Amino acid sequence: MHLAWRHDTLYNDKIQLLAAVFLLNFLLSFLLYAISAAFSLNSTLRIDELKPHGAPES
Repeated sequence: MHLAWRHDTLYNDKIQLLAAVFLLNFLLSFLLYAISAAFSLNSTLRIDELKPHGAPES
């Protein structure tokens, strides 16, 4: 009985660890995506600002 309970807690710990790692991985990838999107948006905005007004878009 005690061994079965111990195995159960180990199994639950593994599941919680996997869930935490998966969630952390997802959050990190989302954060990286948001940062890269912000950087690309920033660079395009800067390029638009550098263009003279009325210049045809290439």
